[in-house]
Amino acid sequence: MPNERNCDDRDYEFEATEMIELEDETDVESESPRLVAMPQNAVHVPASESLGWNVLQRALTSEHRRLLSGATGAAIIVEVPSCAWVEPIKIALARMQPPDCIEARDGSDRRGHRPDQGNDRISERLSFGRNVIGISPSPLAHLPSALIGAADAWIKITISDAALKDTIAAATGQRPRKFPAGLAIGLDPHDVAAAIRIGESPAKAVDRLRAAISARTVVDRNVVDAPPFESLCGFGAAKVWCDELIADVAAWRRGEIKDFSSISTRAVFISPPGLGKSTLVRSLAQALNVPLIVTSVSQWFSSTDGHLNSVIKAIDEVFDAAKSVSPALIFLDEIDAIPNRATVDKKNRDYWLPIITYILLKLDSAISGSNSRTIIIGAANHATLDEALTRPGRLNSIICIERPDVEAREGILRAHLKGDLAEVNLKAVAELAVGTTGADLADAVKKARRAARIAARDVTLIDLMQAVAPPDTRSASDRRVIAVHEAGHAVARVALGFDLLSVSIIERGDAGGLTIGNGPGGVADRAMLESYIVILLCGRAAEHVLLGPISSGAGGGLGSDLALAAGMAASLRASFGLADTLLWRGTPTEAAQIASRDPGLRAEVDADLKRLYGRALHLMTTQRASVAAVAERLLRDRYLSGEDVRRAIAEADRMALVARSQSVGGRL
Repeated sequence: MPNERNCDDRDYEFEATEMIELEDETDVESESPRLVAMPQNAVHVPASESLGWNVLQRALTSEHRRLLSGATGAAIIVEVPSCAWVEPIKIALARMQPPDCIEARDGSDRRGHRPDQGNDRISERLSFGRNVIGISPSPLAHLPSALIGAADAWIKITISDAALKDTIAAATGQRPRKFPAGLAIGLDPHDVAAAIRIGESPAKAVDRLRAAISARTVVDRNVVDAPPFESLCGFGAAKVWCDELIADVAAWRRGEIKDFSSISTRAVFISPPGLGKSTLVRSLAQALNVPLIVTSVSQWFSSTDGHLNSVIKAIDEVFDAAKSVSPALIFLDEIDAIPNRATVDKKNRDYWLPIITYILLKLDSAISGSNSRTIIIGAANHATLDEALTRPGRLNSIICIERPDVEAREGILRAHLKGDLAEVNLKAVAELAVGTTGADLADAVKKARRAARIAARDVTLIDLMQAVAPPDTRSASDRRVIAVHEAGHAVARVALGFDLLSVSIIERGDAGGLTIGNGPGGVADRAMLESYIVILLCGRAAEHVLLGPISSGAGGGLGSDLALAAGMAASLRASFGLADTLLWRGTPTEAAQIASRDPGLRAEVDADLKRLYGRALHLMTTQRASVAAVAERLLRDRYLSGEDVRRAIAEADRMALVARSQSVGGRL
């Protein structure tokens, strides 16, 4: 330390005297020479007193020291690993500089720790040739912009192994013989100081640091129980991305890939709840053999008091924990709970913007240096993410997970049955499970096992079928309405040239039935999109034509027929430029909300829907016999494949032709 000892009157000194003998030459960091070193005969110094100083000294280069001791003013940025390191580094710097030249900001002051605050004070001090040192875990977000712009040096503090060895030597009088690399990365200074105690051996300090890392690392314990990655089914492009990641990480471990940051390690999985995003990530962590650190927006708030500095600290802990055990996988669940800055309301903007900005900075920092070995996967139920989150270099791979098809459903059932019913063909059960998620199928297997356990026998195919498709307890009239409604969708798909995979009237949650096929896809024109809207409206139209009274089945939630039809009709005008105007007003997911707020657009969309509903009524009238035939089959079998529907339509057309022929023959 400097010769002046005006900070306190402790009975020990740090001077450049005889060095403690190092265990090996690798302990010496020639590129970051220390200003001072521990003397061999020094009084034992508590880690709480020496840690910040040692960490700072190991981070300083000769150029940094020249600036700190120079006669003319210097603007210096000191970036610390986390908020907890601001104060120890500030105290250490205060032993080298007058305290009034240090600007320490951790983001805890929402109004004062901003780039537009304090610039007058910074510029005045620098103009008089005095030093200004800014300390922050996120300098760009918290320090005055004048200081950032004028910076002569940017010192990035890392918790080096050498600094920890210095601290252990100061407290115990000896340097540790065995010291795992990166042992304390991710720990707060209080954790480190509590682990290193005066009078104990260096080995004991190392053991305590290991224990502290284990306690602070929020590693998901469910990885052990996750299904083997190779057994997973129904994840489509998401599993392909994971396969490539597993291969690349294996190549990196073999030395074939030198730079971990060249691997694609950032993605967002998007799907409705229950499609297995968490299961996929846990199985991936198991296959990669890396720690999994699970976090979410709700966890940041539930584990803190909700104040800005507390939330930022919670975010820091996640990334620091991953760094300490890298390579590691961070799973950011509920990432769509982070507001989109383009749409966040003014009331909450001042609170959310610093958090969003900080998350973006953490994502940026996780692609460089030691952090580059952090894999980050986000999960969302809706694709409403801030564009800055998904730009290249951040979470740039956006992958949608669809509901599993028949083959995938059969594979999922096999995986959860774990060898039971191994010789039984499960295709019929998989077909009955149309519309289910992976979570639904796992629950069905549990129910089947419970039924078998109560009956004191092995699980049977009947147990599984009844669990997947329980007996229908709805009234006969309700079942007929639902059958006609779904038959209308199915027949319309075939009539308008869209693919049809299956149709069922098996109840799934809020859905009384389900017709499955692909959307327009590819590059669609107005005619194709309007035909798809007609299909969405044909369930209601079929009820109108065949039954008279219309049920509420077409409306309701965001996934209802009317919601989807209105959204697509609004997109034609407000997003796709396929109507009377080229004015882009928002994304397809925002179009319906825009229409609800704009009376003019709302009237145009309503007119479009009424016109297209007229087409749906005409189609259902001309296809009445086919709709009736498919509905009767659904009432009998509950599930029909696309081929079953096409055969029913062909049979209805044949019967109609026979009837017309007989009618003509009779008149003749």
